[in-house]
Amino acid sequence: VDAPLSGLAWVSGASAAIVGQPCADATCANCLPEIGSTGYPSVRNPDFAITLENLRAGGVTTLVMAFGPPSSGLPLFCGRLWLDPTSPLLLSFPAPHSGGTSGCSAMSTVPLGMFPPSTVDLAFTVQAVSLCPAGGLGMSAGSFFTIGS
Repeated sequence: VDAPLSGLAWVSGASAAIVGQPCADATCANCLPEIGSTGYPSVRNPDFAITLENLRAGGVTTLVMAFGPPSSGLPLFCGRLWLDPTSPLLLSFPAPHSGGTSGCSAMSTVPLGMFPPSTVDLAFTVQAVSLCPAGGLGMSAGSFFTIGS
């Protein structure tokens, strides 16, 4: 079995894959939002979460999730939108900042360990958008994952 352990059980699923590059305009002091994940996207893993780092302190960030694989990268703001805008499902999650009080030192963790058994083998793409205190924008790369059993 080629899967990590969780307690006394094997956890199936693969780590989320990064798609594209982050971007930020000059107003965001070039804080490039870094997207990552913890745990494996699985119906049996309530600890799966998307992590965001290098966020502009004092800003506001949202994480948007779309059903399906990433798009081909549609030009938007300072970079590319990796979410498929034709997706039948677009959900937005607040990404409250923690840590950091200046510069690009804020971070966020958005828990997504909520997938029901009917979502096994379904693909999702997530991407974060940050509004910086002075009004600029930053966007993360995309993160693509498939739900394991």
